[in-house]
Amino acid sequence: MLADAGGDVRKALEAKEHLGREEGRGQGSLCPETAEQACGVKVALPADAKHPWRATGGRKLLQQVVLAVQSAFGLLPSARRKYCEEVRELFFDSIPESAVEILSVDEVIQPHLLKRFLEHIANDMANSRCSVEATFHGTRPEFVTQILNSGLDPQMCVTGNYGRGAYVATHAGVAHQYAYPEESGCRYMCVTLAAVGSQLVRGREQEALSTTAADRLVNPTQYCFVCEDELYVSHLITYRTNDIPFCRIGGGFQDPFHVKLRAALRASERNERHEPVKRSRPPDKPTK
Repeated sequence: MLADAGGDVRKALEAKEHLGREEGRGQGSLCPETAEQACGVKVALPADAKHPWRATGGRKLLQQVVLAVQSAFGLLPSARRKYCEEVRELFFDSIPESAVEILSVDEVIQPHLLKRFLEHIANDMANSRCSVEATFHGTRPEFVTQILNSGLDPQMCVTGNYGRGAYVATHAGVAHQYAYPEESGCRYMCVTLAAVGSQLVRGREQEALSTTAADRLVNPTQYCFVCEDELYVSHLITYRTNDIPFCRIGGGFQDPFHVKLRAALRASERNERHEPVKRSRPPDKPTK
């Protein structure tokens, strides 16, 4: 657990975990039937998602958070380590390991928000198609406690490159640009499960949206959500950056964060481009 993170954030995490346990014993919890169904909740296959790589990670994390609610708000240490390692892998996909030290990866237990999120997925799947993608939201230290208590609020954003709403990134390297450090140097990034439906538009700056928008329609790097039900914060990553020398390239310096993010974006594009295409069977030749 982190020793140097802000006291307010640590207190909020502890209070949220205690409240979650109490809520799990009361009427606000997931009933056994609902939780059992949620473990096998139907979502679109990763191959049909807007960002297939992140949909693969999203399905795994969704199962984890539901299991955490089922098992009296606590996974076995071995299971917790497994899923924290998966979060680390997603994080370091676009963040240079030599430049960052992760201080902690904390589960964020929000039973009532999880119920709301699962209900949205069920409704979306009944009408069209919905995938769950693992995304990231970097934020300022003063907003962390509010996010832990209430989730991401689309109304908090009054401007943005792709419309007004709650922003999440498909790569931690993008979210890192918005994770401002506090005085101790700690930064905070939320791992956020995002329910991405079939209705997706290309966003415009400061536009008032009626549905989810993105910077691009295939393998987006940023989503802008207008519905809070479509987002569920599952983990909080607390980290700090290390002082490493930048490599001199030509007349300037090479930023390791930019290099790693660019490589991750190119890998995502190659994955989409090389996705196997189902071809129809050629017509049989006419027999003489």
